[in-house]
Amino acid sequence: INLPLKTGLYILKDRNDKILLDLPISGNINSPEFSYKKLILKTLGNLLLKIVASPFDAIAKSLGISGDGLDRIEIDPLQMDLSSEQYATLTRISEIAKAKEELKISFTQQFSLLEASKEMALLELKKQYYLTQQTQSNNEKITLVDSEEIKKIKETDNDFKSFVDSIGNGKGGNIYDKAFLLNPQDSINAKILKLAQMRNRFVSTYMTEKMGVDTSRIQVNILPENELKEYNGKDMFKIGVME
Repeated sequence: INLPLKTGLYILKDRNDKILLDLPISGNINSPEFSYKKLILKTLGNLLLKIVASPFDAIAKSLGISGDGLDRIEIDPLQMDLSSEQYATLTRISEIAKAKEELKISFTQQFSLLEASKEMALLELKKQYYLTQQTQSNNEKITLVDSEEIKKIKETDNDFKSFVDSIGNGKGGNIYDKAFLLNPQDSINAKILKLAQMRNRFVSTYMTEKMGVDTSRIQVNILPENELKEYNGKDMFKIGVME
């Protein structure tokens, strides 16, 4: 069990600092082989394993709060801000933090850097195509309206396909190969990690300044870049507790 026993017991306590456990008893309690101690330890061990997997579900249950979906906040690696739904989850987490004043909470961003880089490179490719269709200079700042129009560009559009085919002197390669010719992988990765750092700041600021959780109780991280390159799970903030 990775979660320290002290932390696990603290999580299991209700508002009155009591722990209520259901003990599934079956068989002959008068048998010499029957042991309440073993039964209690087994039940407690199973509960601690569940806490390791979804600590906030257990905390919310002990406090009488809805705990569904509090172990993660799903994200889009290319999003620049947090959505109202994501902020709503942070609000619920902060309510638990206020009820459990010794609780320390970790938020760890984890996403597939490989897939995100392909999407970012494709988006940058569409941006370059969009600018070639405009009368404005390529150095002019992209507006919010422009961004929405860029997102609408379809990969099956004939003019866009012709633009893609022209990249690299018309040599072969799929659309992502072409996209990375215009914007190298390292540059794309740097942009994605910059967005991730922005989201980290939004989470930290909201929890501490907006919701009043002490900064010492909040830790917001991103998986190391080498791990993000190997990651193939869901894109999210993984939420956990610290000792």
